Amino acid sequence: MHRIVFTGAQGTGKTTILNHYKELGKNVITEVVRQLAQKGVKINRDGDEKGQTKIFKEYENLLSEITMDGYFSDRCLIDVTAYTKYLYDTGKVTEKFYNKQLKQLHKFCAANSDLVYLYFPIEFAIVDDGVRDLDEEFRVAIDQNIQGLLQECGIVPIIITGTVEERIDKVNRVRNWLTEGMKIYNNIWD
Repeated sequence: MHRIVFTGAQGTGKTTILNHYKELGKNVITEVVRQLAQKGVKINRDGDEKGQTKIFKEYENLLSEITMDGYFSDRCLIDVTAYTKYLYDTGKVTEKFYNKQLKQLHKFCAANSDLVYLYFPIEFAIVDDGVRDLDEEFRVAIDQNIQGLLQECGIVPIIITGTVEERIDKVNRVRNWLTEGMKIYNNIWD
């Protein structure tokens, strides 16, 4: 069972790779923010404390689930908190709210140290999908927040770059490495 989470700013190719695993019948967590936005939750630069709370709780619940097959997730709580940090930096949420969410993030990371983080850096121009914020400065700010939060939480992510095929190959190598590691671990205790 492997719990693999993708992290990175909008438009960095996470969903494209996740859809590959979805087509293979793997357990995926995806489109959470889009679904909440369709229900009226404010996202991106329009976000607020109420919306960020809903998004954080939804991901926290989904990512805490332990399944026999594990999962891939298109985002993680690092991402949610990166957006909250942006909202704090621009005066849209309070310092108290941001610090509370940051504390929740640290608690979650400590309790879920088995999560494997795959970081998708900005490599190409953002594509308009009707939901993403197309402002490049905003995307860069979110990316920088993600990198800072990964470091602050002591998470060393595996960096996923390249073409779609190269990215899938890298993710498959991570999965194989995790599977082999578990086999070795189990053999030690047999």
